[in-house]
Amino acid sequence: MMFTTLSEKQQALLNQEGQVILQACPGSGKTFVVAHKLLFDINKWRKKNSGICVLSFTNVASNELIKTIFDISGGYRIGYPHFIGTIDSFIAQYLFMPFGAKVMDCEGIRPSIIQDGHCINVQKHIDRIWRRECYNLSCKPLDFYYDSEDNLKCIDKDISSCPLRSGKPCVALKKYCFSKGYATYSDATNITIKLLRDYPTISSLICKRFPNIIVDEAQDTSAEQMRIFELLSQNGVHNLMLIGDPDQAIYEWRDADPSVFIDKFNCTEWNAQLLNENYRSSQLICNATHVFSSLIETSVAKGVTALCSFKPQVIKYNDANKESVVEYFLEKCTEHNIEVSSNNVAVLVRGKAGLLGKDYSTIDDLWQNDLTKILADATFEKGNKRIQRALQLSERALYYLLVDDTHDNNIIKEKIGKLFLNDKWDEMALYLCKSLPSSSEKLRDWKVSATSLLTSFPQKFNCVYIGNPEIRTKQRVKKTSPLSDFMNQPMRDFFEKSYDHNGYLNTTIHQVKGRTFEAILLIVATRGKLTSNMINKKLIDSEAIRTAYVAMTRARSILMIAIPKSIHNKTLVRFPESCWDFVEL
Repeated sequence: MMFTTLSEKQQALLNQEGQVILQACPGSGKTFVVAHKLLFDINKWRKKNSGICVLSFTNVASNELIKTIFDISGGYRIGYPHFIGTIDSFIAQYLFMPFGAKVMDCEGIRPSIIQDGHCINVQKHIDRIWRRECYNLSCKPLDFYYDSEDNLKCIDKDISSCPLRSGKPCVALKKYCFSKGYATYSDATNITIKLLRDYPTISSLICKRFPNIIVDEAQDTSAEQMRIFELLSQNGVHNLMLIGDPDQAIYEWRDADPSVFIDKFNCTEWNAQLLNENYRSSQLICNATHVFSSLIETSVAKGVTALCSFKPQVIKYNDANKESVVEYFLEKCTEHNIEVSSNNVAVLVRGKAGLLGKDYSTIDDLWQNDLTKILADATFEKGNKRIQRALQLSERALYYLLVDDTHDNNIIKEKIGKLFLNDKWDEMALYLCKSLPSSSEKLRDWKVSATSLLTSFPQKFNCVYIGNPEIRTKQRVKKTSPLSDFMNQPMRDFFEKSYDHNGYLNTTIHQVKGRTFEAILLIVATRGKLTSNMINKKLIDSEAIRTAYVAMTRARSILMIAIPKSIHNKTLVRFPESCWDFVEL
């Protein structure tokens, strides 16, 4: 923990009520403040069936908050009537699933959200109706959704240029999905807006259930999600606190729109607060990274590393010898008595291609049926020792093979009970999970091993498949593609986003958001998703700058950024020598 007591600025936030928006700079103890605010409010809470709702953008952030609350309270666990979770889980649990049928015209069917793209019924329907024009335009079926005004839209695609004037498969697909209660997360969000806007009774019910709402990582909300909070505030939520940092909004590819947070911060109807004390980084790191933020004043370092004397460094390296950069970085860590471990030291890149030189997860239609995708996911989760998740996926595969080959996302226990005793079902699921091939196997070999496992399974457990047990993947891509060797790659490389190399962590920037490291090395290339040209020329409010800012502000003591030698120093306009030392390898 960075500190054990609240600062004066942090303490003042505990008594804030009404519409409050807090911009919190990196290292300001945002999660610590949210935890104290929640415990402070719970301590004086007297309502039995109404609670405080605390939401975040990711499960990682929600779990970190739960852990922080447990640590600072000496073991207190948040339970009913309060709720901690993601924005998506809140929408699904309290609004979309109980009430979505009113909008979807599927009365009598409880709506469900298509998880991870897995839904046998929907995929079969897509296979029947999707046309050549759809494939030629690279239209992804599950990217289509209806906005809150009933306009059909597609994520990252303008559909006004569609050559089809009638009988559009995307329209037919949405009609089919809604009639069966199937929805994507984009659908669920927009349906929720309609519920809160058009059904006052539902709005009133939710506002009474959660009169206090805190939204963490609010800079990563979409315009539609922010509209939901506006409607809740208008319809009876007494206290709404939004907490975030627009300079750290790096999820625009998932519809995050930091401008909606900025608009609220500048709105006179909101009580705007700023936390600009940094309890993570040294003052030298705060000085060096300030130019990449929208903050008027440089953050003030207040933590135990505030006076650290290591000046951030720009390392000029040879493209053909990136290893020398990492070696130099690790030597400096050792010189400054920093233990080289995956919790202390990280080498960061932008995108998976920066880890392996290639990103095999970008191969379209690699997994050619749902069963293959589910078992591939389970293999990876098992390899990463996330056994509970691997077991859940194994059970989903068995449900398709043995119980219902037309199932959607939901495993219906009653159907299992009619065919298998509980102990028998648990035994089969555990065996399938334990027998999955290793995630280190090459894809080519994994297919053979997985097929062999599924072939022998019915005889071992005296059962009969009703679902198709075929393992199917794409066989080839263009010979000129850098990914043409994909069949010979380990299974983990299609999923992995972090690698532990000789003690240090090598991962993508998105994987470390919210985390702290003693030392950070950010590697920038001449091409790709994050280049020197982007960092030095893009506008401060661009996602490229925000991504670099998130990477650099993870560091407590040592910060280095590696830039190819081919980049002239005079172009590094955001790396003044007053804040950075230059080292050429």
